[in-house]
Amino acid sequence: MLTLLQQSLYMTSIDLDNATYTTNAIQRLKPQQQQMAIFWGTLLEFIGRLILLTIFIVLTNEEKPLFTLFGVEFTVDALSLFGAGVFLMVRNGRELIDFFRTNDQPEHSQPTKEGRFWNVVLEMGVVLTVMSIDTVLAGLGIAGSLLILIYLFLFSAVVRLLFVRHIATFVRRYPAINIVILTLLVLIGAELIVQGFGLDFEPLFNTILMAALVTAIIYHRQRAKRLVSSDA
Repeated sequence: MLTLLQQSLYMTSIDLDNATYTTNAIQRLKPQQQQMAIFWGTLLEFIGRLILLTIFIVLTNEEKPLFTLFGVEFTVDALSLFGAGVFLMVRNGRELIDFFRTNDQPEHSQPTKEGRFWNVVLEMGVVLTVMSIDTVLAGLGIAGSLLILIYLFLFSAVVRLLFVRHIATFVRRYPAINIVILTLLVLIGAELIVQGFGLDFEPLFNTILMAALVTAIIYHRQRAKRLVSSDA
């Protein structure tokens, strides 16, 4: 079982893409409006996460078998875990593949149009809530109780509220961290799938995550060498 500190770090790392989106979204506002937009956008995201969490809990509390296949009873709980796991694995697996395909291509910055404050905030709330589906599913996979999960949501929200710009800058400077984040989400997806079948995935979890960390370090070094050689 992961410690509370590990869970807090995992949840914060999973939300790095939300921090990056937030940084981009507030560029359409005046500098004096940006911090307030971060606050309201994060608040709407937190409310959206609670709504998503309620929906998922209702789905997973139904224990009556829906059907039996090959002698195995399938409940709403098992199917929800299985579907959530598949969603996490497919979505983040594709992003991991796309990362290796496109990350070395040069970035082209595009000008952003200035928007109205509440339009930007509402857009942030909706987009961040949609982006939080995998975060909520991952939280259900690693948190031991509902109170811990809500704490993890609050912890991640406060960290991003205070350090969102620094986080986004860090991710842009060290894109290899995405390898670890996406691999973590794929692993949590696999864990949810095996939990749906009543199995245990934990022995392989840390091993594969460590391999992803090593891969990220190697990728970062190779990318740094390519950038140096291209500048020469």
